[in-house]
Amino acid sequence: MKKIIFTLLCLMISAKASAQADWLKGTVWDYQKSCDTQATCVIKDFTFHPNGKFNVDASPPLRHEGQYKIVQASPDGNELKLSLNQHKGDLGNWKSEITIKRNKDGTLTIDGEGPYQRLKYIPKPKHQEHGEQ
Repeated sequence: MKKIIFTLLCLMISAKASAQADWLKGTVWDYQKSCDTQATCVIKDFTFHPNGKFNVDASPPLRHEGQYKIVQASPDGNELKLSLNQHKGDLGNWKSEITIKRNKDGTLTIDGEGPYQRLKYIPKPKHQEHGEQ
């Protein structure tokens, strides 16, 4: 009985943390660091899909993706800890966890880096075969 109650409490906490993070899901977050004298710029986009997938696209060219799970949320929902797994792409097994803070101005800080600006989320169109409409 104790095990069932504990499991139910964990599920309730997880569901609450997920609901508090709705502002994060389905949005592309863009970070641009100033160019240096050699015109090297760092541009990084994070996308957190509602289905638990994430993508990182960056310049210089870099692509990475995987799965995320919200494991902890602050009481006000403005700070989240995400567990990252099933990594694929240019970063190997990159990080197992990141911390995201929502700032008062609507930007994000991801592991102390930012600010990330919110961009509109546009789902990728489904691939169509020749002759399909």
